[in-house]
Amino acid sequence: MPYSVLLVDDEKYALKNLEHIINWAELDYEICAAVSSGRDALSYIKKSQPDLIVSDIHMYDMDGLEMLEEIRKTGGKTAVIFVSAYDKFEYAQKAITLGALEYLLKPVSADKLRETLMRIKPILKNNITKFEKENNYVIDRIIKKIKSDCGGKHVLSEYAAQYKLTPNYLGNLFKKVTGMSFISYLLKVRMERAAFLMKNTDKSLEEIGAECGYDDYFHFNKMFKKIMGVPPATFRRSASAETEKREDDDNA
Repeated sequence: MPYSVLLVDDEKYALKNLEHIINWAELDYEICAAVSSGRDALSYIKKSQPDLIVSDIHMYDMDGLEMLEEIRKTGGKTAVIFVSAYDKFEYAQKAITLGALEYLLKPVSADKLRETLMRIKPILKNNITKFEKENNYVIDRIIKKIKSDCGGKHVLSEYAAQYKLTPNYLGNLFKKVTGMSFISYLLKVRMERAAFLMKNTDKSLEEIGAECGYDDYFHFNKMFKKIMGVPPATFRRSASAETEKREDDDNA
């Protein structure tokens, strides 16, 4: 799978030139988006985490260094290459401090860009492996928390803050790993727990609803029917009938 690249430059000509100066696919890279400001880049990153950002430093609304600072504040570890027309030591120094892989001077030659992209491939591969492990750990922790206390308070934005991720990114990540949205997964676990309690305990339906996170029984009734296909009372009668039949068969 090619490495995904986000291009950022507020000069249309420079952005277009960066896009076409080399054959990205030939080097196993794919341009996933090209945007004209640091803020647009941040908006894109909230939805999708590219493997690499190639960005100008001087831009009108938010420069590249400010953009990278914001990315790091939210826990983003995307690799970054800066391009700039300014050969200033303090820019390069801050870029490296923030974790930029390279600081290239404009105009960037095709050969220099190609050489840089080839050289950083092992770093990108290592980053991706590390990110996947970290991401799987985060989702695994959330799933364990939900399963151990499905009736508790589970809010995506609070988990995102806990793990220093944006809610959008965590939501997309959760769906990628589990195949379900956060809300759908939580609802599924709660209703499966409710079904278990109906089959195996004498607790009232109201008590079961409350234990699974629903103080409002009517809302619980609605959600249970949505997931299980029948209302809680019908499900319990059916489960009781099956249990009685099984016991009769065992005693026959």
